Amino acid sequence: AVSEDELRRRALEDPLTVLANRALLASRLDAELRHARRLGDRVCVLVFDLDRFKAVNDTLGHSAGDALLRQVAARLTGCVREEDLVARPGGDEFTVVCTRTATDRAITEVAERLVDAVIEPFELDGHEVFVTASVGVSVSEHGGGTAEELLRDADAAMYHAKERGGSRFEVFDVALRHQLIRRMAIEGDLRHAVERDQFELHYQPLIDLIDERVVGFEALLRWRHPEHGLIAPDRFIQ
Repeated sequence: AVSEDELRRRALEDPLTVLANRALLASRLDAELRHARRLGDRVCVLVFDLDRFKAVNDTLGHSAGDALLRQVAARLTGCVREEDLVARPGGDEFTVVCTRTATDRAITEVAERLVDAVIEPFELDGHEVFVTASVGVSVSEHGGGTAEELLRDADAAMYHAKERGGSRFEVFDVALRHQLIRRMAIEGDLRHAVERDQFELHYQPLIDLIDERVVGFEALLRWRHPEHGLIAPDRFIQ
């Protein structure tokens, strides 16, 4: 028979990596925020995601992917303090909760260690595998905000790090929040741009510089937004 303590442990533990699971992460983060509100401390959440994990699964198989996740979990646990929580909510995403991180520099150093943790190659079924990681950071001052908000903001910062090429970390701030809000608005409007006939073609001549002849034209798509005017492709193609 399985003991009550064993059942409780299983309920709060990721079976693959033996790290905290999503339930324990949420519970611990709530508790740390309450503690921080009483003492005026900071709570830092770092969301860590592998940049090329799908390629490992696709080429070497899911057993190799599982082995990689176990090795990543061990490396992450080794580069944080004993009192910090390392969790695997699911997939190839890990979350680290750091408390009493007094300075911005201390937070930056943790984020840098997490990014650097996967630089050295992994040995998987006789194959040397190289991966990188993107890390998003959110910080609660004096326990402000909820656990859900901190995780959401760190997640958004992580995706921003991926968009900037990966193998780096980004810290969530007000500017990033405004950027995400603008992007959501653009995405929503873009879904209706075709039916509202807001796209137009601009033709740019291609010129042979030797004899200055027009040898062709490049057709460029432009979006004429009713509020924002002419929107360049680099703002909506992504």
